Amino acid sequence: MKHNQTSSVKEKRKWQIALRRYVIEEKANRFYAPYFGLDVKTLKIWIEKQFVEDMKWSSYSRNWQISQYIPVQYFDFNKEADLKLCWNFMNLKVEVPGKQDINGFNPSALARYFESVYSITQLSMASSLAQKAREIESEQITLTAQAEKFLQDHSAELLVKESFGAYELELLNSGRSLQEIQKEIEILQKFSS
Repeated sequence: MKHNQTSSVKEKRKWQIALRRYVIEEKANRFYAPYFGLDVKTLKIWIEKQFVEDMKWSSYSRNWQISQYIPVQYFDFNKEADLKLCWNFMNLKVEVPGKQDINGFNPSALARYFESVYSITQLSMASSLAQKAREIESEQITLTAQAEKFLQDHSAELLVKESFGAYELELLNSGRSLQEIQKEIEILQKFSS
């Protein structure tokens, strides 16, 4: 498993370097160009259209960087179709290094974004990126059968524990039963009224 992660990190880094050379250094590369989906000049314009505030080409890596709308970890670099989606210009965004995206990774919002890009352009890659976002969204929302059964079997207990604070949870963690704690709560409530 560790070998696969190391290999994946190396592969990602290789593509990031190729993208930087292609866009920043304007070194056209016959192998990588089809994955980026645009010639160097047009890709630079696409990136530039995303600049905000004091971003400029000379401040690359200090004030801004290029990343993906759908993050790299959701793509299988062993699949040609995934490589083309991951590194396509439509999936590339400009961001400030270290600045947390206030929206986070939101597959549903990204699907809508790529669907709107598709409605404007009719580019099949936009439709494929929207589909990829929908697939990720459906994978993220699944509840295992065992987890669902646990929730069903313990729903009454979970409802009681939902209102517990640190003290009650400490009692549970020290071995007290739920019934004992409930009784203690009832007694305390009688005396406090």
